[in-house]
Amino acid sequence: MEHIPVHHTNEIAQAECSCAQAPWVKCWVHYQRLMMNGKKIAKSDGNVAYISQIKEQGYTGIDIRMFFLQAHYRSFQDFTRDGLKAAKKTRQNLQKKLQTLVHIDSKIMEEFDENTSAEELKALLQDSFISNLLDEVLATLADDLNTPECMGTIQHAINKITQEELDIDYRELYVLIHRLDTRILKLDLLKYEEINIPSNVQSLAQERREAKQAKDYDRADDLRNQLHAAGREMLDGKDSFEIQKL
Repeated sequence: MEHIPVHHTNEIAQAECSCAQAPWVKCWVHYQRLMMNGKKIAKSDGNVAYISQIKEQGYTGIDIRMFFLQAHYRSFQDFTRDGLKAAKKTRQNLQKKLQTLVHIDSKIMEEFDENTSAEELKALLQDSFISNLLDEVLATLADDLNTPECMGTIQHAINKITQEELDIDYRELYVLIHRLDTRILKLDLLKYEEINIPSNVQSLAQERREAKQAKDYDRADDLRNQLHAAGREMLDGKDSFEIQKL
């Protein structure tokens, strides 16, 4: 916030010079101060994280974007590795559920003009659940750009569809999520990410499952560390397991 008098004014000037358009946008939104492990970020104190370091830890720009969307822009946010890890897992889980619910088919979007307004899109939607979801999402964004509430609304709706096996128009669900993601969220929620699991990683995961079933927890912990070293994480289910990238 202390950068408003100088840095923010310069950022606006540079942006408008680069695109030769003034005003470039009507509203500029800057986040409240970002903290790190409960302290102000300051190079002089060594309390800082570099993009290169975050990338080396297996995170992407989309993971960071998801992290920021989970806090209101007016609030202080604490940047921690656990918080970033949780944001990444939340996005992956949402992405996976959507991929299970809807089949990605670009032909669907040919029937919807990309330039239609939200009001026009709502008029095209026939499914009341999807139409109401659009209203709820727009309401959260109109409420001082409440992105945490927006993400929560989407997650709640997808969980409800999944858990209650609702009879909805999945084609319209695809259209709505596609529009929200490409226009606003930009989280690649409908992007299919195929993860190739090396055979040695599969073997480690199977050994760890067997070790846990045998209650050899020391061995299981050792195998978990080996999986982490290989950049993978194992998620246990009741009858099976899943391997994800860290």
